[in-house]
Amino acid sequence: MTDGELFSSWKPEEDEELIRDIYEMLLRAWALGLRHSSSDRHDDDDFADFSYDFESPYDDAVREAMRRMNCTPQQFEKLSADLRTQAFTIGRLSQIDMISKVKDAYVKQLKSSEVSVKKFIEDALEITGKDIGYSQYFDLVFRTNLQKDYNAAKAFDIVNDPPQFLQFVGIEDERQSDICRARSGVILPATDPWWDDNWPPLHYNCRSTVREIMGSEAEEVARNLSAVKAENKAINARGEDYSPSPSTSFGKIPAKDNTFWATTVSQQNRIIESGLQSDINAFAKENLAADFKEEKSGYVTIERATGGIRYPEKLQREKEFKLNLATAEVLADNGFFVEMNAPYEIKNNKSWDAWLNGVDRVEFKNPDSKSLTIRSLEKRILGGYDQAQTVVATLAGKSQIEPLKEMIKVSIPSKAKNRVIKQMFVILDGKMVQLSNKELLSPALADSKLDLLI
Repeated sequence: MTDGELFSSWKPEEDEELIRDIYEMLLRAWALGLRHSSSDRHDDDDFADFSYDFESPYDDAVREAMRRMNCTPQQFEKLSADLRTQAFTIGRLSQIDMISKVKDAYVKQLKSSEVSVKKFIEDALEITGKDIGYSQYFDLVFRTNLQKDYNAAKAFDIVNDPPQFLQFVGIEDERQSDICRARSGVILPATDPWWDDNWPPLHYNCRSTVREIMGSEAEEVARNLSAVKAENKAINARGEDYSPSPSTSFGKIPAKDNTFWATTVSQQNRIIESGLQSDINAFAKENLAADFKEEKSGYVTIERATGGIRYPEKLQREKEFKLNLATAEVLADNGFFVEMNAPYEIKNNKSWDAWLNGVDRVEFKNPDSKSLTIRSLEKRILGGYDQAQTVVATLAGKSQIEPLKEMIKVSIPSKAKNRVIKQMFVILDGKMVQLSNKELLSPALADSKLDLLI
């Protein structure tokens, strides 16, 4: 057995108990977020210290969530599917992380002057022991994701029934980060665009949240708005831009669209590296994309062997429809579910081309056969990252492979400084490769994958 075969054989089986436990935690966090944002409740709970030890069984947690949530059964079903997908991703990647550490121990032994199988087994047992690194890792994952879901639920409820003002509430102690300290106490109208990029959590282990200001308190704020604005500036002693900025993949208000449920850049790196993308696609088929099996008025649905495509009938009138449909077909043949244009009732969407698996915005780019220089490919491909974190580039011929390699080497690092680049799909003659952020920033890794298209 080769090293590569040995590594791939260590891919863990799906841990249903782990995923179920994580799902219960996320569901409870979401329910508490909605409860705390409702107009008749203004609890001052410090969610950062909320216990995630569940005493009630799963069914009781769901019934409690249904009782507290301000949403229809149909919305709850979609919410449940979204949360299950999140739990699935977190559970699988947590397992992969532990396996990766075992692999590191194996490689360490291979590189040593004397390879000791006994020492490798000792290292592996030590690494996977629950008292060594395991507990701290899961504490970080759980707390960050619980806080993410708690604040996301508040955001969704606030969008549906907005108060007049919101206040950024940080836990002001020695553990507070500089990121949150620069924002603690800020009061702004709920409709202020500042919230779009400053919605907690703002980093891993973030404990901040937002508070609705309503009734007589809102009237008092409105009467003293000039003083409130001055106080905002006083709090933000580090500069008008409220620097330092939130960590990568944090801070965006989730209620704007469905990207809240998408994987982060680091998660997607690990999904691709560990060969889990097909598992994620299969899970999306049974959850987020389950309604692809049903007819949707005004939409065309195309079933493929593994994935699927859906688009509004009116989209057929668009100039690039045929090119984009061909791109969607390749993605679907690779197991993805593609909803082109205006999904989830987002009307007149001109910002990106499709949703991927219901959670990732994607932009399709089709460089023509004349695009053979770094500059021309930059213009035809990289602009897509201004619209979405994932770009799908369908090449016109093999002659574009080498210029694309050079473009990735020269241009991606610069673009990544100002835009979040999660991944890039490259298609040529019906074949497709998926490049992670890590691979795009490591030209040698990208080159080896792009060679598969030749």
